[in-house]
Amino acid sequence: MNIIFKKILIVDILNKFAKKVEFSNEKNLVTSPKNGKGKSTIIKSLYHALGANGVFDTNIELNTMLFEIEFMYNKQTYKIVRYREHYLIFKNNKFIKIIREDNIIDLSDFYKNELGLYVYLKNRSGTIELAPPAYSFIPYYLDQDNSWKGDVLPFNNLSQFKKEERNNLFYYHLDLYTEKYSENKSKLSSKQSDLTSLNNRIKKLDELYVDIKKELSLISVVENVEDLEITLRNYNESLQKIIKAYNDCKNRLFKIESEHSSNVMKIREIVQLMDKIKRGRNKEKPIVKCPICENEFEIDLKESILQLYNIEYLNNRKVYYEEQNKELENDILKFKKELIELLDKIKNKEREIFSEKSTYENFVKRKSIENLLIEKEKQIGKLTVEVNKLNKEIDELKETIRKYDINKAQVDLDFKEKYSDKLKALAVKRFNASRIKAFDKLAIGGSQYVRSTLALYFSFIELKEQMNVNKFMCPLVIDSPREGEQDDMNSKIILEFIFENYNSNYQLIVSSVNADKYLDLNDKYNNVNVVLIDGEDNQVMTREDYDTNELEINNVKSYFGL
Repeated sequence: MNIIFKKILIVDILNKFAKKVEFSNEKNLVTSPKNGKGKSTIIKSLYHALGANGVFDTNIELNTMLFEIEFMYNKQTYKIVRYREHYLIFKNNKFIKIIREDNIIDLSDFYKNELGLYVYLKNRSGTIELAPPAYSFIPYYLDQDNSWKGDVLPFNNLSQFKKEERNNLFYYHLDLYTEKYSENKSKLSSKQSDLTSLNNRIKKLDELYVDIKKELSLISVVENVEDLEITLRNYNESLQKIIKAYNDCKNRLFKIESEHSSNVMKIREIVQLMDKIKRGRNKEKPIVKCPICENEFEIDLKESILQLYNIEYLNNRKVYYEEQNKELENDILKFKKELIELLDKIKNKEREIFSEKSTYENFVKRKSIENLLIEKEKQIGKLTVEVNKLNKEIDELKETIRKYDINKAQVDLDFKEKYSDKLKALAVKRFNASRIKAFDKLAIGGSQYVRSTLALYFSFIELKEQMNVNKFMCPLVIDSPREGEQDDMNSKIILEFIFENYNSNYQLIVSSVNADKYLDLNDKYNNVNVVLIDGEDNQVMTREDYDTNELEINNVKSYFGL
């Protein structure tokens, strides 16, 4: 279905100037007796109002401009009003939606759902996404400032996608690339990425599996682990008995050594006490003679006897403890020897246990590694199943895409043939047809670059008609096709080519200065709707148009709070 522009209203809300232009459903020519009358401002406003960013002259202050475009689609009347980056949308004169600044993809969603007008492209990060509205209009708009020279695109801010992706949008408009195709391409890219990731995981698991298997080969095999466990248990029981005997022996030794130390202390105390008694005796005590028997006696005999008695007693105790300690020392030697023997037994038994335990630990380690190998085998097997599934899905997606690519290859051939024919029709005789690439402008020097651009766009339009594509068709808008100082003959060739290659399947809007000099608008081209712009220089908008449309202007301004 076709989009048909009915009228455009351009408003300078600050200075209260406006311009309204109405169009016919088929051929339209915006012309003026000379340049500088504002034809390009009208042409640039058409797709700018729909969300593309037109390339306006520097004397146009976009921040104070309001653009309102009315168009027909599927017998419905739509009106879109743009102010800066805000959009009002009306359907059959009823307000249905407002899109605020920085939500341009919401406008793309509206065009997709309401008009079936959309393009999916791969962004610079590799993700396929719904493109902004401008990309849906590129094949239908040739701008005076940008389109004719080189490969420059007709709108501003189109660097989001690479050039090869921008070329792909022509395939979308030919219904070769569809949303399903984009989904399949995105799925294919995602699944190929998943496949690479899975294969890397399998590779790492394989390497780990080999390393684990090497480690397993270095561990000896235990044939009868039950006997090994019984042996270890017996060794442990035997070791515990030896350790108990060692501890009992050590306790007895401690008890004997404590008793020996106690006796040593007692002997020392006795010796000290005996020395003290001896030091306390008075060797010069007075002696008296018995008058009867004449025997001599110390006067303090009783005290001396007591001291002698104490010394004797203490000496006996000392001898007793000394004899007891001799026996204890023999026992100490005996228990120390027994301790050394038990300690040797413990060490020997521990060596035996360590040897058996090492064998057992090897068994446990081997068992653990075997289990790990089984787990890795399961993981590799599971991933391999996923890889096989992914490979199958990738093959199916590739086959689906291959069918698109086959059709695309045929379209490319048809396009090159048409492009070559169109160049010849535009009197371009010297060009290398083998260098023509699908939807890529052939670089031709001199003033012929304009004709090369026209040949590309009309080849696309003719191909779309030939393929009977039922999806949307936007108006073909051409701004100043005589750019590049075309002489009178080439100017006539260019304008006649445009209007004679027109097909009623779409609307045509062309702007060209002094066009009536090259087209017979009263005879052969009398069915062209001519819009004559002949106001003040550099001032296409007027106060009169503003006053005439003031009620409508104030109505839409109110939505923006102006």
